[in-house]
Amino acid sequence: MKIFKIYSVILFCIVLQSVALGQSLIDTNKVWNVLHRHATSHTRTYKFTKDTVIQNIKYKELRYSFEENFNLKQSATAGFIREEDSKYYIRYANGESFLLYDFSLNINDTVDFGFMNGIINLKFTVDTITYWNIDNSSRKVLQIRPLDNSFTAPQLWIEGIGSIYGIVEVCETQVFSDETALLCFKDVVRDTILWQSTLGLCHYVSENNTKTFTFESEIPKKGKVFEENETNSDKISFSNQLHNSGLKLKIFDESGELVESRTIKREKDFKFESLSLVNI
Repeated sequence: MKIFKIYSVILFCIVLQSVALGQSLIDTNKVWNVLHRHATSHTRTYKFTKDTVIQNIKYKELRYSFEENFNLKQSATAGFIREEDSKYYIRYANGESFLLYDFSLNINDTVDFGFMNGIINLKFTVDTITYWNIDNSSRKVLQIRPLDNSFTAPQLWIEGIGSIYGIVEVCETQVFSDETALLCFKDVVRDTILWQSTLGLCHYVSENNTKTFTFESEIPKKGKVFEENETNSDKISFSNQLHNSGLKLKIFDESGELVESRTIKREKDFKFESLSLVNI
């Protein structure tokens, strides 16, 4: 009987330890699909990769790519994250380090977050704490709100997942016009969606205002300066006298980030793969 009790206690401790490890935010078996909505919409897929030591402190590198399934070869570093006492800290490539999450908080606790390299300091308070059952484990869920309600949006943090705005899109992107949303949280080993937003998708790229064109030069009829092919093919015919057209373009890279705005004056101004035509 004594032996049975000892084994029972040991087994119970092992189970508890497994559950705790499963709720950690830092997990190389998981990916986060996060929607960014700005001038155009695109999805960033985040995944933890390798360990790295910076100033004698161990971090896990977090990288992102723009495909639905994380592509390491086409990925970039989002930051370096470490965990300590249910708190998560992010260190950026420029050396700045900030508190990202604090799941040790209780109701009515307040917490400060530094963003934009410490230029902005955001103060939040915890309104409610609940528990959700996700992937057969109980996850702590914190509802927090900014003390300056006009500055940024309330937050919902899920233990082991992060914010409903994205794993690193906690507060900063809510301050500006770039809106974000966590679309899916997945286990890539089991190929299973563990959490999904009400949008019901894991990857989205906007085609509303952006189109890839090829261009050709021609001598148009008199008075005809610029026109889109009426057959809806991917060709636009234009005159060499484009400095008279007044056409202006905003140019975006593949991630949806604005590269520059320019007025089209000559043929070489069209040497881009992706153009977004807008009214300026």
